[in-house]
Amino acid sequence: MTAAPAGRVARVLLGLLAALALSAGCAAPEQATDEARGAVRDEVDQRLGQLPRDEPGVVAEARVRALLADGVTEDEAVRVTVLSNRAITARYAELGVHTAELAVASLWANPVLDVGLLFFEDGTEIELGLSQSFVNAILRPRREAAARRGLDAARARVAREVVGRAYATRRAHVEALAARERLELESRHAAAAEAAVELARRLHAAGNTTAVALALEEAALSERLLERSAAERALLAARESLAREMGLWGELAAFELAGSLRADPAGGLELERVESRAIASSLDLAERRAQVAALTQEAGLAELDARLQEAELGVGAAREHDSSDWGLGPRGSLGIPLVDTGSARGFGARARVAAAEADAWARAVAIRSMARTFRDRLRALDAEARFAREVLVPAELRVVEETLRNYNAMQVGVFDVLRAQGVALAADRRRVALSAEAAKARLDLEELLAGRANDARLFLDGHSAAGSTPRTTAGGH
Repeated sequence: MTAAPAGRVARVLLGLLAALALSAGCAAPEQATDEARGAVRDEVDQRLGQLPRDEPGVVAEARVRALLADGVTEDEAVRVTVLSNRAITARYAELGVHTAELAVASLWANPVLDVGLLFFEDGTEIELGLSQSFVNAILRPRREAAARRGLDAARARVAREVVGRAYATRRAHVEALAARERLELESRHAAAAEAAVELARRLHAAGNTTAVALALEEAALSERLLERSAAERALLAARESLAREMGLWGELAAFELAGSLRADPAGGLELERVESRAIASSLDLAERRAQVAALTQEAGLAELDARLQEAELGVGAAREHDSSDWGLGPRGSLGIPLVDTGSARGFGARARVAAAEADAWARAVAIRSMARTFRDRLRALDAEARFAREVLVPAELRVVEETLRNYNAMQVGVFDVLRAQGVALAADRRRVALSAEAAKARLDLEELLAGRANDARLFLDGHSAAGSTPRTTAGGH
């Protein structure tokens, strides 16, 4: 062992510590988080159009108030959601977790300084060691690559959830518009029933109708009033659902609705090659591909980590108890993989990769099925809504017109006219319901093509919500 003075030993140890500190670099997760947020917002803008980027606060609230000032349209509702819904803020904040993990993965392991003292009668023997993990030096780039793929997966997941929030807001706005229109129809229906009761009372007072006929009209009015009350409750619930999606509360929740249901739900939307377009834009698959890449990196680390466990290289210094001179030289340690050879870890890591690859494949098949389902549902509901608008409602209105002509010719009674009007209103209710379901079917397909596969919308057909009221049972007022 080469002799060396104590000062030289100290300088060597301090130099090694400084070199390790400099080689570690300066991790900046804050800056990386800002960059990740910017990348996600750019991604979302490409899929949804340019959206506001103000953080929640005074400026964002002022913009929200401006958007709500003259009634909120569907597009404005999405912009309010981006500005005001703190669930979106929370999703962006999650990116900081992954950028921190990336920063940690890019760091060198802390060096280990060990000190040993042996006491003898004629002096004390001192041993010093400074070592650095050899495993970390070899595996650090691969761990950093795995963490970077994990960040990619997080970015895709956050973008997907923001897209989902936007389309949940759009569907809530459609529901609110439909509820408002249904209330208008029910109010007209109730007004017709009130007119029928008033007429029946006058006729009964004049002796021209029976008490049973009057009771039937009063019962029909009670039913219509209850339906109007139910429509009022439905509108309140739909407005509250929209306010919740937009993240509004207090006075801001007292907004007015603007806009109307689409007259042509499928118009302007390309319905060809929906499968391939959904696959190409899928954020679900982007997240899974990044997860597979991260797991593949981790699989390569597993066995090496086990086989090279506790491997360290460094420098050691010692001073014998009967001398004032120091000895300086290299030192190292290596764990012997007699029991844990890493094969089990490697097998488990490869199994996770295989499972993730199979899951990504299955998800791609499901997305293709969603694309066909949403496209076919939109086509069917669009055709039904058009039929209700262009055929069913006009047909029922012609019945009302003919009934009025016959009434004027004294061939039918006034109650026949009122019942015909009731049937026409029932057809109009069906038109509203079908228009709303067709509009939501369009949003389902748009959401898929924007990158988010919404499983909750897959097994809805839109027909039960639209309802069906046969003319034979749609009488009354």
